[in-house]
Amino acid sequence: MMHTRRHVWRGTPLDALPWQMSVATVLLIILAAVFEPHGHVDPGRWQLWVALIYIGIIAGPAGTWTTVSVTRALPPVTTSLGMLGVPLIGIVSSVLLLGERVTASLAAGTALVLAGMAIVILENARPHR
Repeated sequence: MMHTRRHVWRGTPLDALPWQMSVATVLLIILAAVFEPHGHVDPGRWQLWVALIYIGIIAGPAGTWTTVSVTRALPPVTTSLGMLGVPLIGIVSSVLLLGERVTASLAAGTALVLAGMAIVILENARPHR
């Protein structure tokens, strides 16, 4: 995050995204072929290609661009707290929408993230001498 804030930008984060996503895609394909040669992906299913196109063209670049833009624009503490909220939204969504079971480790991890957020919020709200 600090590099993103201090870097002298010659273009916008959106300028670099097509190259970053293309290189990442090629590397992931190679790694998947090497480490999961008999994976359970059926290239004949149209749903797979729709999901990959959505993630590769819309969700991945949009999420990356938004993250970099927010990191550049907001104070570090605000950005960090916002980033901590992302897994919490994922956990709540998976429980409510997908019916995922709440395990002890999931509850403990969630409690630790919430505790970390509370510590930072309380520390910043306290008047400093």
